[in-house]
Amino acid sequence: VQIIIPNSEVWGNVIKNYSIYTTRRAEWSFGVSYGANLAEAERIIRETILSDERSLEDPAPFIQVNNLGDFSVDFLVRVWVQASDYFQYQADMKRRVKEALDEGGIEIPFPTRTVIEQAAEA
Repeated sequence: VQIIIPNSEVWGNVIKNYSIYTTRRAEWSFGVSYGANLAEAERIIRETILSDERSLEDPAPFIQVNNLGDFSVDFLVRVWVQASDYFQYQADMKRRVKEALDEGGIEIPFPTRTVIEQAAEA
């Protein structure tokens, strides 16, 4: 394998070699509706994460509300996995958590817009 990096990228920039580490932290967020039971949503996310053998127990997964967005309450999820599992793990877990939230009756909202039409005055 040959990797070519332009000098302009090497000179004066930080180059991070992710392959040197045996573990990586997967990180993503999930938004749930403002009407959702947050404790139940967190429980579902945590159980889904911990049910996957690729999720490392040390350090423990981090799951907390980190943002009150325009349309959702957002959970930040951080989980350590083996570097070799990183990309497939993220894809799998996003799908599995979404399905688990759906099954648990936790709504994942999407942006909406209300349009009010007024009659034009003559």
